Order: sequence, then C-alpha cells, then structure tokens
Amino acid sequence: MKVLDTTPPTIEILVPADLAVYWVREIVLADWTVSGAEGGSVDASAAVGAPIDTSTGGEHVFTVTAVDASGNATSASVLYSVLYQLVV
Repeated sequence: MKVLDTTPPTIEILVPADLAVYWVREIVLADWTVSGAEGGSVDASAAVGAPIDTSTGGEHVFTVTAVDASGNATSASVLYSVLYQLVV
C-alpha cells in the first residue's frame, strides 16, 4: 500500500526579518530555508545569499514558495521597509 504524502514543505525566512527596516541601497543578503520539498521546486524573491530589493523606499514583500514532489504547496512572506537617508 502506497502512503499518500499530504504534508506541504516548511519554510523559514530569516532575512529579511518580518517588519525589518533597511536603508535605500543597503546590501542585505537573503537567508531562508525550505524543508520537505525534495524532488519539487522552490521559488523566492531572492536566492539565499543574494541581495534583497532595497533599491527604492517604501514597503516591500519578500516571498518564498515551495512545492514538493507530491504537489503539496506552501508559501511564506514577510514585510520589510526601506527608508531614504537624509543628509543634513
């Protein structure tokens, strides 16, 4: 008897942290993990170790989506803000 996999992958977003605040053009490297997606696919706003978007000010959403080999899908998102620095 074959066991049906109904458990979606798990996602943990470490960087950017939810509600974090960064400066425009600050270099912030993405850090996240996915488990349980073996044989499936993973898509993210930025790869692990790649810079997240800080090119413009405002609120930004960082998302990671994973689908395992059985088609179980999950997604996780965090909101972060990017501020302009004022030079006096």
